[in-house]
Amino acid sequence: MNNKFLHRFDEEGTFCVISEGASDTYCLIRVLQKAFKTETPELVNEEPYVLYKYHKIYLDCKTPDSTIHYTLDGSMPSKLSLIYDPDNAVIMSEEGINILRAIAYSENNLTSDIFTSQ
Repeated sequence: MNNKFLHRFDEEGTFCVISEGASDTYCLIRVLQKAFKTETPELVNEEPYVLYKYHKIYLDCKTPDSTIHYTLDGSMPSKLSLIYDPDNAVIMSEEGINILRAIAYSENNLTSDIFTSQ
């Protein structure tokens, strides 16, 4: 069975594409004429090597109106990960070495690169 299909998009917009082989499977495709990449999130405070429980970590993204998502267990962040709240920061729940990873999304830009603490 051939599961490949081709769609052509000649104009900017958001399109819903339904699978020809499985009518209950679809995806949304956003077409942009010119795309910029969202800036990678970065630490605002200096990065400590050892963190204490309840230590606050502050993040920032230079792309306006972006949303930062993060993980604290070293796993890859996504839109399903925790959302960063600048008013509360990231509060560490464990002492010791933690791996913070963050990614930023913005409405009209491509997804950022992933920030990984050292």
